[in-house]
Amino acid sequence: MTWHEAGSLATLIDLTREVKEIAGHKVLFIWHLDKVHAIQSQCPHLKLPLLKGQITDNNEIICPFHKSRFDLCHGEVKCWSPWPKVVGPLLGKVSKPHSLTVYEVKLEDDKILVNI
Repeated sequence: MTWHEAGSLATLIDLTREVKEIAGHKVLFIWHLDKVHAIQSQCPHLKLPLLKGQITDNNEIICPFHKSRFDLCHGEVKCWSPWPKVVGPLLGKVSKPHSLTVYEVKLEDDKILVNI
């Protein structure tokens, strides 16, 4: 793994979310509860984008498509494809639950660095 510069903290704070391609990985950066989170930008269920996913006070991101929920800090699955009510659980069987990839982040002055 290698540390890569991923942009400015000030910019992320203004935007609150930003997707960047770094070392061949699409990474979603999120500013939430005064912390930078870096996660894979697509839901591991059907590879749909998480950019507009709801962020909860429990540090979870909810996929806007099938409402799968993942812990922002560790990537663990909190709920797998519950929506829509009848179809969601069937779609959930298309692939078994997979954790969200979470990348290590550190700050140097105003720079965000991510370990990929």
